[in-house]
Amino acid sequence: QGFADMSAGDMQLLRSAMKKDPKSYLDELFLQMRHFEANVNIFKSKPSKPMHDLQETAALLAHVTPCYPRELASFPSQLVGLLEQFHLVMDPGLRKELCQDVIMLRNRHLLPPVPVNQLFFQMFRCKDKKLRAALAAHIVSDIKNINTGKKDNKTNKELQNFLFKLLSDRNSTAAKSSLDVLIKLYKKKIWYDAKTVNVIATACFSTESKVRATALNFFLGVEDEEMAKAGQDSDDEGLDIDDLQKVAGNKDKKGKGVAHLHSKRSRKRLLNARRALETMKRKGKRKANQAVNFAALEMLNDPQGFAEKLLASLRKSTDKFEVKLLMMNLISRVIATHELLVLSFYSFVQKYMQPHQTKITNILAYAAQAVHAMVPPDVVEPLIRTLANHFITDGRQDEVIAIGLNTAREICMRQPHAMDADLLQDLVAYKKHKDKGVVMAARSLLSLYRHLDSEMLAKKDRGKVRDLNKKTEYGRQKVSEGVEGLELLDEESDTDSEESSSEEEEGGKKVKFGGAETREMMDESDEEEAGEDEEDEEEGE
Repeated sequence: QGFADMSAGDMQLLRSAMKKDPKSYLDELFLQMRHFEANVNIFKSKPSKPMHDLQETAALLAHVTPCYPRELASFPSQLVGLLEQFHLVMDPGLRKELCQDVIMLRNRHLLPPVPVNQLFFQMFRCKDKKLRAALAAHIVSDIKNINTGKKDNKTNKELQNFLFKLLSDRNSTAAKSSLDVLIKLYKKKIWYDAKTVNVIATACFSTESKVRATALNFFLGVEDEEMAKAGQDSDDEGLDIDDLQKVAGNKDKKGKGVAHLHSKRSRKRLLNARRALETMKRKGKRKANQAVNFAALEMLNDPQGFAEKLLASLRKSTDKFEVKLLMMNLISRVIATHELLVLSFYSFVQKYMQPHQTKITNILAYAAQAVHAMVPPDVVEPLIRTLANHFITDGRQDEVIAIGLNTAREICMRQPHAMDADLLQDLVAYKKHKDKGVVMAARSLLSLYRHLDSEMLAKKDRGKVRDLNKKTEYGRQKVSEGVEGLELLDEESDTDSEESSSEEEEGGKKVKFGGAETREMMDESDEEEAGEDEEDEEEGE
C-alpha cells in the first residue's frame, strides 16, 4: 500500500505495531524516514502550502522515536529547525501539529529545554491566538517541572535572559505574551525573586499600551482582586444543577444523561455531591483571597527612580484615561509603601481634583494614599485648600460635600500639620448640616482632631476629655521604648494578687455555689457535731 493511500487508521496501526516490535519494522522505519525527507524538500519549495503527508509522517516518527533512539537521533532537532525557519509562513494546521510533536518529544526528555522554549518564545510572533495560549501553557509547565525539587539555575538563567530581551521586542503580541508568561511564573512562585519583579517593572515604560497596562495591573493586583470577587460571587449565586448531576454520576462530562442498568442515583448521592462541590468552592475562595496579598512593590531596587520615571511618562502619556488612572494608582502606592518624597505628584493630581472629573473618587483616593508623615505640610496644604474651595462649599450637592470632608479627614490622618486652625473650624461647622452624611463626615473630622490636637478646635468643640499631648512636630517620629502594652500585664497581675489576698483575709467564710452562701452553714453544722460528741462523752463517764 502506498503512502498516499494510507488512512489515519492504518498509520495508527503501523505506529502501535512498531512500538510493540521495533526490530521487525526497521525496513518500514527507513521507508518512512525517506518519505519524510522527500516531503521536507517539497515543503521547503512552497512553505505556505498545506502538507498532509508531512504532517502524518512527522507524527508517526515522533511517536516511535523512543523505540529507535539511534536511527532517529537527528529527527527531533530537524523538527525544531523546520519550525524555527518557517514558523511565520507555515500553514497553521501543519504548524500546530509540528508544535505538538515537539512538545511530545520534550515531555519524553528527547529534546533539551532551552532550545525548545526559546523556539516557543519566538513563535509568540505568530498570528494564532490558540497556538500562543498552548505554547504559553507548555512553557509554564515545563519550567515548573524543571524547578521541581532542586532548581536548575543554569537553565533558568538562560531562559530568563532570552525572555527579558523579548519583552522589548517590536512585535507587541510577542512582548505581551512573554510578559504574561513571566507574570504566571511569578504568581506560581517559580521565578519568585527581585530580578523578575524589576524586569516586569521595565515593562511599565513600554511603547505598547497593552504591555504597559498588563505590567501596571500586575503591580496593583487588579486581576487577583477580580478573581477573589468572582469567587465570592460564585459562592453567593449557589451551585449549578448540571455540576451536581455530573458529580453524582447522572451525566457525563459533556452533559449527556447516563443510563443506569440497575438503579438511578439516589437523592442521598446528590446531597453528597452538593457538599463536595461546596467544599471545593470554599477552598477556591480561600486561594483567591490569599493570591491578592503579595509583596512585588517591596522588591523594587530603586523605588524613588521608578516613581519619578513613571510620573514623567504619565505627564507625556497619550493613552486612554483608564491607563492614566492605573499609572496614578501605582505611583501613589509606591510612594505610600516606601514613604517616598515625589513632591511634583501632588501638584499633578491637584489639577484633576474637580467635582465634574471622571472617576473623581478614585483620584481623591490616590491623592490621600500618597500622603504620609514625611511629606512636608506646605506641599499637602494646597490639596486641602482645593478640597475646601471646590468640594466643601454651600453651593455643592450633599454627596460632594461629604466626599470632600472624608478626603480631608484621610489626608489629615496621615499628615495632621497640613490643616490650618481657621479652616478646620470652618469644616467642623458642617456638623450642623441638614444631610446626615455630611454631619457624619464633619463629626469624624472633629473626633480626629480631638485626639490629635484639641487646641486647634474652638472651646465648645473640644469636648469633656481634652488631649494633653499635642501632635508631634513635623519630622519627629515616636519611638517606643520596650514592648508596648507591657504595663497592662503588670496591672492585671497586681489586680490578681489583690483579689487573692482579699480572699485569704476573708478566711473562706463565704463560698458561692449555685447562688447560695454555704460556707457559714458548713461551719454551723461542724459546731453542732462537736457539741453532740461532748454530750456522748459525758454520758459515758
